[in-house]
Amino acid sequence: MSHALSPAAPPPTLEERVKRALVPPALELWRITRREKLKGEPGLKLLPFLIDPERAALDVGANRGIWAGEMARLTDMVWAFEPNPKLFAFLASALGGQVICRGEALSDTDGQAALMVPGSAGRYSNQQASLSAQRVADAAHMTVGVSTARLDSLDPPPVGFMKIDVEGHERAVLEGARATIARDRPAMIIEIEERHSGRPLDAELDYVEALGYRTHPIIRGHLARRADLDIARHHRSRVGRRDYVNNFVFLPE
Repeated sequence: MSHALSPAAPPPTLEERVKRALVPPALELWRITRREKLKGEPGLKLLPFLIDPERAALDVGANRGIWAGEMARLTDMVWAFEPNPKLFAFLASALGGQVICRGEALSDTDGQAALMVPGSAGRYSNQQASLSAQRVADAAHMTVGVSTARLDSLDPPPVGFMKIDVEGHERAVLEGARATIARDRPAMIIEIEERHSGRPLDAELDYVEALGYRTHPIIRGHLARRADLDIARHHRSRVGRRDYVNNFVFLPE
């Protein structure tokens, strides 16, 4: 198990190196976006109803840019945050002309942190890196030194929408964005999982609602009310299944 802090990016696999040499990042992003749309990703379908074309949209935990690319179809101002250096390089190559790509990890402090990337022996996950030790626990991983920033300290333009997918670090992101949220009251989609945050799902939903929001879980592809959510049935017992509920839309009161 590797824990050494490194300033370097997780190394690409041979398959990734070959694909990068043969397929332009923008074309590869189009391919993976099309795949997600064909799978019926419900959050992507909701973007036209949640994004304000007159205000900025933020993709926090942008990965390779599927969400940021779709946001850019709906508003001219998109900020995409991705601290994993390997993924950031792809993101910037694929969307740099349309989107402001930033390599900081949004958090509740301005400084430095260890990004934990699961994997070993040269093969590292492109999906599950986190600043949350709870998320990685004792799994094999490498740690990469990254910069952290509070959204409030970045003086963003008026924000109409935020998507947050940060593998258990959601509360820290929101803490660092309190002033922006109070100022702009953006709609939000947040991925929240008990197994990643280490806190009860009810407590995490209550935390966001205390910022002045209503919770709408996405259940079986449809926007529902919090009262429709049975945490034991929809969340705790469904991990890894297609009808697992871990994405929540929050609308300002």
